[in-house]
Amino acid sequence: MNKQVSGERARILAQQVLGIPETLYQQRSLQASLHLFHSPGQKTKFSQAEGVSPSALSRFFNIYDWDSDRCWEEMQDFQWRILLDAARHKRRPRLRLSVDLTTVEKVGTQLPYVSVYNGRHGIHLVVLFAEYGELKFPISYRVYQGKHTSTPVTLALDLLEEVPEFVGKRFQVCVLADSGFESAVFLDGVQRLGFEFVVGVRSNRRTDHPGRVTVADCPHGGYVNLANWPLETLSLGRIDRGDREFFAVSSELLEGDDILAEGRRRWALESFLRRGSISLGWRSSRCELPGPGPLDSDGLPGVHPDHTAPLRGHDLEGSCTLGSLHLVPRSQAQPPAEPTSKRARIPAPARLFAQLCKVQVMSRRVQIDATRFALRDGISWAYIVLDVETRAVLNVYVVRSLSASSAVTALRGGVEKLKKLGIEESLVVMSDGGSDFTSHEFKAACEEVGTWVRAKVSQLGGMCILERVNRTLKYEFIFREEPQTKAELSALCAEFRTWYNIVRPHSALGYGYPWAKLLEVAESLKAA
Repeated sequence: MNKQVSGERARILAQQVLGIPETLYQQRSLQASLHLFHSPGQKTKFSQAEGVSPSALSRFFNIYDWDSDRCWEEMQDFQWRILLDAARHKRRPRLRLSVDLTTVEKVGTQLPYVSVYNGRHGIHLVVLFAEYGELKFPISYRVYQGKHTSTPVTLALDLLEEVPEFVGKRFQVCVLADSGFESAVFLDGVQRLGFEFVVGVRSNRRTDHPGRVTVADCPHGGYVNLANWPLETLSLGRIDRGDREFFAVSSELLEGDDILAEGRRRWALESFLRRGSISLGWRSSRCELPGPGPLDSDGLPGVHPDHTAPLRGHDLEGSCTLGSLHLVPRSQAQPPAEPTSKRARIPAPARLFAQLCKVQVMSRRVQIDATRFALRDGISWAYIVLDVETRAVLNVYVVRSLSASSAVTALRGGVEKLKKLGIEESLVVMSDGGSDFTSHEFKAACEEVGTWVRAKVSQLGGMCILERVNRTLKYEFIFREEPQTKAELSALCAEFRTWYNIVRPHSALGYGYPWAKLLEVAESLKAA
């Protein structure tokens, strides 16, 4: 872990781990190996161990049957306790879990766990890595053993399922992964676990929205629906790194630059793998790859391959010591082949249209939601339509019961206010998953003005914005007046719209007024 652990906690952990072997002889071997692995600036050769012989360490790792599973469990339990302690004063903080596939390259045909994947011969590891502030640590890993075995996606989901339930309840978990994990099975599995994600995608990944095109045709920061995963709308980030362009999608509807910032967080995992390759004495193998991009997928020499127990020499190399790894030194490695130039592609009609028309898909967001009021003459509902950018309440429509037709009427009333000001941009209509909003009638009305997006309260830029308006309506206006009938509620809602837009300053606007901000937007559009 990158964060410094207190001396008392480190002493307790050391006592727990060193107490696992049954005999004093094995405990001394474990203590010498731990000291060897944690010595900075020193390669991991058993001949450099102090107090025990190389043959004793070899027997400890390869022959003696000590409870290595318990050692692994003690380490994991300690890491989770440190994580909870670091976040004890925070309210549901953000925890990032990075998934990556890395390769410890090997030569030889009789080594265990060795296979060929993507042209690389070695041990292929799926690693799960956690990051919270300064606290960074590997959680677990699995070995990918080639064809006819569990795929890397399946192994990654297995790792995520092992994350304790209390972590998901205590933290807002976001899974970061490269384009090797873009499959619909992985995205669906992550959401089934209740996690958000930022995942890299290929440039030729097909979409259903904003059309039957690829993500390369979609704008930075726009919203997309992937062709084979239509369950939820995602936001897209893209970055051009010269010879290659990278793409990533987010389930939290983040802005494009925020998606790229989350993608760069994956560098913490890449940095860990690089440091592991140096501190454990793993040399660079014959495949020299360029440095990773924020959304790139590449393998680096990483941690030990055994996914059920701590380090064992025979799993790494098929011999008795760790110091003689069968890797090709960098000085003997073959120089990397010059990258072949990509064949020039003829722009698709949709891409050409987007380039010519400078389409900025879904540039203005509008949220709609309904809130409930119990009156003396019965239950009533108030539909609220909000312009997200300016925080202006466009319409408040009071009805007796929820229905698709009422939702459409409320939405059209809000859109009409924008059109009267000259704002006729394509809209993103955001709502929750209520039956009135998921109906075909409401979706058809959204298609007339732009598109419909189902959003969550927990998402950044999601329905929490409008939920805050609902609370203001109730606790700062309606409940103070105590209306008794639907007519009184309608009159108060009309007064609330005027008060909220013109009288009440808004902190998100620098304590400006929503309607004044909306008028500024309208004037800027007219001037353009």
